[in-house]
Amino acid sequence: KNMSIEKKMVSPKQLYPLTKIEYVNPEKLNLTIDEAKKDKLFTPIEVIEYGKYYFIYEGNCEMLAANIIKKPYVEIEILDRRKLGFWKNDNDLECQLSLVGMNTLHDFEEIGEFKYLEYPKWYYPKKEN
Repeated sequence: KNMSIEKKMVSPKQLYPLTKIEYVNPEKLNLTIDEAKKDKLFTPIEVIEYGKYYFIYEGNCEMLAANIIKKPYVEIEILDRRKLGFWKNDNDLECQLSLVGMNTLHDFEEIGEFKYLEYPKWYYPKKEN
Protein backbone atom coordinates (compact mmCIF):
# COMPACT_ATOMS: atom_id res chain seq x y z
CA LYS A 1 0.00 0.00 0.00
CA ASN A 2 1.19 3.47 -0.76
CA MET A 3 2.15 5.32 2.41
CA SER A 4 3.51 8.41 0.70
CA ILE A 5 1.66 11.72 0.92
CA GLU A 6 4.16 13.96 -0.88
CA LYS A 7 7.81 14.58 -1.63
CA LYS A 8 9.59 17.88 -1.11
CA MET A 9 13.01 19.42 -0.59
CA VAL A 10 13.94 20.66 2.89
CA SER A 11 17.07 21.50 4.85
CA PRO A 12 18.50 18.44 6.63
CA LYS A 13 18.59 20.67 9.73
CA GLN A 14 14.80 20.48 9.78
CA LEU A 15 14.66 16.72 10.34
CA TYR A 16 14.29 15.33 13.84
CA PRO A 17 15.00 11.87 15.26
CA LEU A 18 12.45 9.31 16.43
CA THR A 19 15.18 7.15 17.99
CA LYS A 20 18.25 7.59 20.16
CA ILE A 21 21.69 7.81 18.61
CA GLU A 22 22.58 4.28 19.83
CA TYR A 23 20.32 2.92 17.09
CA VAL A 24 22.40 4.58 14.39
CA ASN A 25 24.94 2.07 13.09
CA PRO A 26 28.38 3.77 12.96
CA GLU A 27 29.61 1.62 10.05
CA LYS A 28 26.51 2.40 8.02
CA LEU A 29 26.91 6.08 8.88
CA ASN A 30 30.52 6.11 7.66
CA LEU A 31 29.53 4.40 4.41
CA THR A 32 26.68 6.87 3.96
CA ILE A 33 29.04 9.83 4.51
CA ASP A 34 31.39 8.41 1.85
CA GLU A 35 28.46 8.07 -0.56
CA ALA A 36 27.33 11.60 0.23
CA LYS A 37 30.79 12.98 -0.52
CA LYS A 38 30.62 11.33 -3.96
CA ASP A 39 27.18 12.88 -4.39
CA LYS A 40 25.60 9.43 -4.40
CA LEU A 41 23.35 10.05 -1.45
CA PHE A 42 19.66 10.04 -1.05
CA THR A 43 16.88 7.98 -1.64
CA PRO A 44 14.32 10.37 -0.17
CA ILE A 45 14.48 10.36 3.61
CA GLU A 46 11.16 9.01 4.88
CA VAL A 47 9.55 11.24 7.48
CA ILE A 48 6.33 11.72 9.34
CA GLU A 49 4.94 15.19 9.89
CA TYR A 50 3.64 16.30 13.27
CA GLY A 51 2.97 19.81 14.42
CA LYS A 52 5.00 21.69 11.87
CA TYR A 53 7.98 19.35 12.19
CA TYR A 54 9.38 16.43 10.24
CA PHE A 55 10.52 13.32 12.11
CA ILE A 56 12.80 10.73 10.51
CA TYR A 57 11.02 7.41 10.00
CA GLU A 58 13.85 5.99 7.85
CA GLY A 59 17.11 7.73 7.00
CA ASN A 60 18.99 8.83 10.14
CA CYS A 61 22.36 8.10 8.47
CA GLU A 62 21.37 10.03 5.37
CA MET A 63 20.25 13.02 7.43
CA LEU A 64 23.48 13.05 9.46
CA ALA A 65 25.62 12.63 6.34
CA ALA A 66 23.76 15.45 4.58
CA ASN A 67 24.50 17.76 7.50
CA ILE A 68 28.14 16.69 7.70
CA ILE A 69 28.74 17.53 4.03
CA LYS A 70 26.70 20.73 4.48
CA LYS A 71 24.11 19.80 1.88
CA PRO A 72 21.59 22.65 1.82
CA TYR A 73 18.60 20.50 0.84
CA VAL A 74 17.57 16.87 0.86
CA GLU A 75 14.54 15.19 -0.63
CA ILE A 76 12.05 13.90 1.92
CA GLU A 77 9.04 11.71 1.46
CA ILE A 78 6.23 12.46 3.89
CA LEU A 79 4.49 9.26 4.96
CA ASP A 80 0.87 8.94 5.97
CA ARG A 81 1.14 8.65 9.75
CA ARG A 82 -2.31 7.08 10.02
CA LYS A 83 -1.02 4.03 8.14
CA LEU A 84 1.98 3.57 10.42
CA GLY A 85 0.44 1.78 13.37
CA PHE A 86 2.28 3.05 16.43
CA TRP A 87 2.96 6.53 15.05
CA LYS A 88 -0.66 7.33 14.22
CA ASN A 89 -1.55 8.15 17.84
CA ASP A 90 -0.53 11.67 18.91
CA ASN A 91 -0.04 10.70 22.52
CA ASP A 92 2.17 7.70 21.68
CA LEU A 93 4.26 9.88 19.39
CA GLU A 94 4.69 12.59 22.02
CA CYS A 95 5.62 10.01 24.68
CA GLN A 96 8.22 8.49 22.35
CA LEU A 97 9.75 11.91 21.66
CA SER A 98 10.06 12.64 25.37
CA LEU A 99 11.81 9.26 25.77
CA VAL A 100 14.15 10.06 22.88
CA GLY A 101 14.82 13.30 24.75
CA MET A 102 16.79 16.50 24.34
CA ASN A 103 20.14 14.75 24.76
CA THR A 104 19.47 12.89 21.52
CA LEU A 105 19.05 16.19 19.66
CA HIS A 106 22.44 17.27 20.99
CA ASP A 107 23.95 13.90 19.97
CA PHE A 108 22.62 14.39 16.44
CA GLU A 109 23.97 17.95 16.37
CA GLU A 110 27.38 16.80 17.54
CA ILE A 111 27.70 13.91 15.09
CA GLY A 112 26.05 15.80 12.22
CA GLU A 113 28.12 18.96 12.92
CA PHE A 114 25.12 21.29 12.77
CA LYS A 115 22.71 23.13 15.05
CA TYR A 116 18.94 22.77 15.05
CA LEU A 117 17.15 26.09 14.70
CA GLU A 118 14.60 24.99 17.28
CA TYR A 119 13.82 22.10 19.58
CA PRO A 120 10.28 20.74 19.47
CA LYS A 121 8.76 20.91 22.94
CA TRP A 122 7.93 17.18 23.05
CA TYR A 123 11.61 16.28 23.51
CA TYR A 124 11.56 17.81 26.97
CA PRO A 125 10.63 15.44 29.82
CA LYS A 126 6.90 14.87 29.90
CA LYS A 127 5.22 16.66 32.78
CA GLU A 128 3.03 14.50 34.94
CA ASN A 129 -0.55 15.73 34.84
